Amino acid sequence: MSNRSRQIIINQGYYPAKLPHKSVTLAPEKATALAQKIEEEVNVELADGLELSLWASDTLVQDPIAISIDSQGRVFYTRASRQANSEFDIRGHRHWMTASISFQSVEDRRKFLRKTFEADNKESKEVLKDLNQDGVRDWRDLTVEKEQVWFIEDQSGDGVADRSQLYLEDFHEEITDVANGLEVHNGEVFISVAPDLWRTKDTDKDGIADTKSAISHGYAVHIGFSGHGMSGTTIGPDGRIWWGIGDIGMNVIDKEGKKWEYPNCGVIVRSELDGSNFEVFASGLRNTHEFVFDQYGNLISEDNDGDHEGERERLVHLIDGSESGWRTNGNLEIYRSSK
Repeated sequence: MSNRSRQIIINQGYYPAKLPHKSVTLAPEKATALAQKIEEEVNVELADGLELSLWASDTLVQDPIAISIDSQGRVFYTRASRQANSEFDIRGHRHWMTASISFQSVEDRRKFLRKTFEADNKESKEVLKDLNQDGVRDWRDLTVEKEQVWFIEDQSGDGVADRSQLYLEDFHEEITDVANGLEVHNGEVFISVAPDLWRTKDTDKDGIADTKSAISHGYAVHIGFSGHGMSGTTIGPDGRIWWGIGDIGMNVIDKEGKKWEYPNCGVIVRSELDGSNFEVFASGLRNTHEFVFDQYGNLISEDNDGDHEGERERLVHLIDGSESGWRTNGNLEIYRSSK
């Protein structure tokens, strides 16, 4: 294998097909032929020192969000199902804005959704689909669509993936967000899907999760911009689990009973793998997505702009205890302005 950097490319739009419920297996020669055909049709300009190869096509993987690679070389990824019908962007429901900004916990959001989408009222009929097919459009239709975690592997060892397996399909309360974060560590799979960070494991080695427990709860207080949910799930240099959320906020009670109330801003947090020793590392963020640690342990992330004229994306160096000053309830007005 070349020493040059290699990158997984996921082809989209080629042989489009809905993935079967549990697994997909290709003969190695078919997987290789498919990869070669797709690579011939793709022309990508790369910087010096980079090499791009197709490892898995959308015959095996569709709509990946977060990925993590385990010790066996299997690539785990999250696949969103809820974004189209069960998770909302405030820009499409501006009349909710005042109510949403007032929320202080995820239970406030739950109460709002249940009241807003009472059985067959005007808003339910305009916004919801009858996903549970009970003949009624109401908040219960928000509890049908589930998030998924799959893994892909190269069973033949020829350098091209030939099998995908559904690891877990779950997470479907009316307040459930999209599964934006994923980390595989020592045989366990950590999944960030608000309002929880989940710890899962395949105990009998059949490729399917057997255990699932929430190690931290209370994320996604507000209905805000889509894509501002939990992300960045990773094991830090201290051996602890780290993750973040954008400015839809959090209101968490940790394992020791301490309250951490940050309902109006983004945060980066960390804890032990069981959720104990929880702490907020950085707060006052708008929408950091993913972060890395340099050789000195410094945390580097990027914080997204709001698609507002004159704004820029930014790389940020965040330090322990830092407060960057962003507040949803104080800064959202700039996106209502016509200037």
